[in-house]
Amino acid sequence: MKILTVVHLYPPRHRKGVENYTFTLVSALVEMGHQVTVLTTEDVPSLPDYTLRRREEKGYLVLEMINNKAYSAFARTYDDPRAHEVFRSVVEEVRPDVVHFQHLLFFSLGLVPLARELGLPTAYTLHEFWLQCLRFGLRLLPDGSLCTRVTPEDCALCLERTRLHHGKGARAAMKALQLVRRATTLDLHPLARRARIGIQRLLGGASGEKPAPGGKGSDRPDPRAIEAVRKRNRHVLECLSAMDLFIAPSRFLCDEMVAFGVDASRVVVSDYGFPACGARARSRPLTGGRLRLAFLGNLQPHKGLHVLVEAFRLQPSDSLSLEVWGSPEHAPAYVRELRRRDPRVVFRGEFGPQERGRVLDEIDILVFPSIWYENSPLTIHEAFQAGIPVVASDLGGMAELVIPLRNGLTFRAGDATDLARQLGRLESEPGLVSRLSRGALETRVKTVEEDARELVSRFSSLVARRRKEGET
Repeated sequence: MKILTVVHLYPPRHRKGVENYTFTLVSALVEMGHQVTVLTTEDVPSLPDYTLRRREEKGYLVLEMINNKAYSAFARTYDDPRAHEVFRSVVEEVRPDVVHFQHLLFFSLGLVPLARELGLPTAYTLHEFWLQCLRFGLRLLPDGSLCTRVTPEDCALCLERTRLHHGKGARAAMKALQLVRRATTLDLHPLARRARIGIQRLLGGASGEKPAPGGKGSDRPDPRAIEAVRKRNRHVLECLSAMDLFIAPSRFLCDEMVAFGVDASRVVVSDYGFPACGARARSRPLTGGRLRLAFLGNLQPHKGLHVLVEAFRLQPSDSLSLEVWGSPEHAPAYVRELRRRDPRVVFRGEFGPQERGRVLDEIDILVFPSIWYENSPLTIHEAFQAGIPVVASDLGGMAELVIPLRNGLTFRAGDATDLARQLGRLESEPGLVSRLSRGALETRVKTVEEDARELVSRFSSLVARRRKEGET
């Protein structure tokens, strides 16, 4: 089968959850003998937007559409006719049987109805809430608190405080880099990336209009911002009506998207598939010494590391240790502040994919204190594969995966005192860690090979249905 996979970002430069999942899934599909092409985006300031670069991965082609986020209006962040042109050219080149959308951020929602216009069946794996949430799908308010409701008024307030692209100064710098590259072939974009101008505000479009009174610092959203959100929402649902199949890895995400307006009859709940984590799969009873707690992942505020550090600070016992694994480069000031809070916390830095098994082998308990509605986190599944219990926030997909007193414990999201209480149970209740370790090891984790076979079966049904519709 010929599969076109569309994803906003892709390894090796980008290695977060969606990117890692897409990479392992594509690798499994290729291993099964399917012909896969990946269409993704990349920012290269020295190249013009919509340039299409190509590179060969092991057994498949990766096409990168350059997108430097130099949009001239808010609507271009979700409806971009130039991206449609690129997509059409890619379809004409690779002639896929099916299009698998992993993420449309930095592309355009119009790719969905365009695929239908071109006669292609489509599937969309839902990873988070970008379709309904402007802030990269995090469902967090500008102050960092959880967004528990999705209304145009609330989203408008968020929109006024969050801009998703570069301003005029950055766009001018990009043009200069492109002129240098054309004239000399010298690529200065690595330097430009390190000195990048920050995200700037834009609502009024190319005219440079600023939001009306009622913006930042006010509880009254700008009427124009409300209408901008409503227009986006209408466009989202209109485009998604052309989608053949949605795949939701968690029941929570499925329910939220159906409440938003996605057709429930087109959604299946099916968890991700995962590669072997590389750690030794074993039960891990507490045999003496300190209980090794660990945080693995993105060191940014929405992942809740500050909640864990505070909970650990509230634990005076020397029978617990805490190690933090992850790169500080995305939020250096945040990480510096956390380092100061408790000198007992050890920050170990980033590790590569090949080191994951070794890191997991050194962990007794994984703590996952995220403060946003996670979907189906990779790290939790990897912990279960290795027999590591998980202490997680009681939100979203985390609450579906971690079953209290079976394979871990849950605590009230954002509540360091409640997390400290749960961590205290691990050292005070005899046999609890051993019991949870056995339960973690017994938790079923779908393999990426199983996931690939299920997807191919669904794709085959979509292709057969589309051919039948074409015959009638």
